[in-house]
Amino acid sequence: MKPRILIFDENKALSSTLKKVFEERRYEVFTFSDRGVCPFVHSSNHNCITDNACSDIIISDLYMPTIEGLKLIKGRIDMGCKVKFRALMSTTWSDADWLYAGKLGCQLFRKPFDLKEMMEWLNDCAKKIDPTRKLFNWDQNRKID
Repeated sequence: MKPRILIFDENKALSSTLKKVFEERRYEVFTFSDRGVCPFVHSSNHNCITDNACSDIIISDLYMPTIEGLKLIKGRIDMGCKVKFRALMSTTWSDADWLYAGKLGCQLFRKPFDLKEMMEWLNDCAKKIDPTRKLFNWDQNRKID
């Protein structure tokens, strides 16, 4: 099973580029320009309360129109999200946001980021993913940009 990545960024050009690069490297990628498009981000029925995680990796922009990436990640953690690998990216980081994101266990990237650095992090994550894990079947309820 391919490692699955969810990308949250309102910049569709960046999301599209990342999707293409990651898919070429054998990842399954879903992109969302707004958290409201993802069926689990705002739902009390987040699938992680069962045995199935929605993804292996979440990468989010820090500042999006409808929610901050920190709130998105913290909300998922509070709901028992099983996604183990999380990253936040931004052009502007306050010291407080940088520290808080680190406390949440997020990998942090400054835009523009070095794609090689992000790929090294993703490859490290992929090595740690249990190949027998259960993932939600996205083909049943896709709402993708």
